[in-house]
Amino acid sequence: MGDELADLLGSVKAPKPVEDWYRVLMVATGDDKPTKAKVNIYDAIGGWYFSARDFVSELDALDVDEIEVHLNSPGGSVWYGIAIMNSLKAHRARVTVVVDGIAASIATVIAMAGDEVVMAEGSQMMVHRSSGLCWGNAPDMQEMQDFLAKTDATIASIYARRTDGTVVEWLDRMDAETWMTA
Repeated sequence: MGDELADLLGSVKAPKPVEDWYRVLMVATGDDKPTKAKVNIYDAIGGWYFSARDFVSELDALDVDEIEVHLNSPGGSVWYGIAIMNSLKAHRARVTVVVDGIAASIATVIAMAGDEVVMAEGSQMMVHRSSGLCWGNAPDMQEMQDFLAKTDATIASIYARRTDGTVVEWLDRMDAETWMTA
């Protein structure tokens, strides 16, 4: 029985480490000190194995002139994405965002942090209205509806500022669940 249990336990996978959803790599520039970092965000933003605090802490520690963020994410938590966007915008480095595959949902908001946004061949961005779960009575449901409308307006204003569009235009695109190509 002991060997069988050991075999069974050996096949159980450990939880995914927090840092799996992103990687920060220093890029050699030929100087003594690297002046560029590459950040890959290649997973859902949020959930059990995610901490925006870890990302922001690692980003704040970067003493570089350039940050290149590569995105391939289906989206995720609005609040974590907003924190990531704001931390990238606040960093002293020039930020280039490259959409390698997909930047959907809140990942598109992270893309708005770039001084430059590049869409790789075949890549796509998708915007949509926010969603959430609610349990309760009619006033609870109304509160959730109001919260989602406020969140949508906030996100639409981020897109509008970045593109010189209007909040109403972006809310319409979000209503339609708009997919954009390179």
